[in-house]
Amino acid sequence: MTYQTCRGCVHGAGFCQARENIKAKVKGLGITSIKWKCVWRRPVYLPGDAVWARLFIQYEEQGHPYGIEEPVFGDFPATVIKMLGSKVLLFVEPQAPDSSEEYVFEPNKGGNGHVKIPIGRTRLRDAGREPICPGCSWLTRLKGHEEYCRFTPKDLIA
Repeated sequence: MTYQTCRGCVHGAGFCQARENIKAKVKGLGITSIKWKCVWRRPVYLPGDAVWARLFIQYEEQGHPYGIEEPVFGDFPATVIKMLGSKVLLFVEPQAPDSSEEYVFEPNKGGNGHVKIPIGRTRLRDAGREPICPGCSWLTRLKGHEEYCRFTPKDLIA
C-alpha cells in the first residue's frame, strides 16, 4: 500500500499511529494507494534548513565500447525554501562548488538558483539555519524578497 501523505514526513517509514489507524480501517477493501489529511504530519525540512542537494551536472563517457554515457551528479550546498509534498524547493547559490570542489553549480538559462528535487536526493548538512521572514515564511536574503513579500517590516513590528 502506498501512503501518499507520508511522503516528506519526519515519521517516514518509521512507526506512525495515524498510518496504522488508516491501515486498519481500509484493510480488505482492495485499496492500493491512499491520501488523507494527517494531523501528525511534520515536514522533514523547515524553511531555512541547510541541506546537501544531489544535482545532475553532465553526462560523461566512461569508455564504454558502445559509447554509453553515464550521468554525473554532485552534492551542492543548498537552503530549503519550501516543502512541496515529496519534493523540496531549494536555493543553491550560483557558482557554488560541490562537496568535492570539482564542479560548480550553473543554473539553467535564465535561472537564479531555485531547484525543485525529490526529498530522496537531499540530506541535512551541518550549518546554521537561514533567517526566515515571519510574514511570508521565505528566506529573507533571496533577491526580490522585498517585492514578493506583502508584509513590510513596519507591519511585522506593530
